[in-house]
Amino acid sequence: ENKGPVFDKVIRTEKDLDNIEQIHNIEKLDYVFNTIKLLKKELSGKKPLIGFIGSPWTVATYIIEGNSSKTFANVRKMLEGDEKLLHGILDMLTNISISYLNKQIEAGIDVAMIFDTWGSLLNDEQYEKFSLRYINKIKHSISNQDIPLIYYVRETDKKLEALKSLDIDVLGIDSTTEIGVIKKQIGDKFALQGNLDVNILKKDEKDIIIEIKKILTSYGSNSGHVFNLGTGITPDINPDKVKILIDNLADISSKINVK
Repeated sequence: ENKGPVFDKVIRTEKDLDNIEQIHNIEKLDYVFNTIKLLKKELSGKKPLIGFIGSPWTVATYIIEGNSSKTFANVRKMLEGDEKLLHGILDMLTNISISYLNKQIEAGIDVAMIFDTWGSLLNDEQYEKFSLRYINKIKHSISNQDIPLIYYVRETDKKLEALKSLDIDVLGIDSTTEIGVIKKQIGDKFALQGNLDVNILKKDEKDIIIEIKKILTSYGSNSGHVFNLGTGITPDINPDKVKILIDNLADISSKINVK
């Protein structure tokens, strides 16, 4: 319905948090783990399977508001007036996230990804306090430390200095800044994933090819780039355009010498 995540029960008080902590059950997500096992069998080791979670901070924004929001009024109120409750929510969500991700690893994922869509709401001090510290806790608590970890945040270019403290393998970036600019600023600390504007897929094949070449050229010929969109794909995208992207990307990228 184009609304994003929706929560029937919100957390805005300590009592709300206590009630939620008493009822969550990771086993209710068995259908996810069973799907992972089926996909692993189908892939037969030919392609890596990426599992994912929402970051504690981003999930917290939804569970505080009840759904996606244009103003995040309740989130901002809690940021300013009740940091203790907010950390309690984040601690709970982090522990659940660790359990959920470890179950995905047990089921067979090859790579893990954390989406922190609304990390962009936070200033630098808040970002470190309410988001990055919990991402690092997840990283250090997953059962297989050899699993590559991808982290995505919107408005990536505004978070680069803070991101340098993050213990991840791959940084997912949005489409607001050229990938070459991000690469120059971040150096070799992370591989980069991104960053085609999803709206390009509404255009014709010629324009899609131009953008593929632009991104690949901007990044350069070094290894460490996972080509992807700069956001999630939207329902209005024709699947045929995705095929055009994939087919042309395979052809064009194979002609670039990777050092």
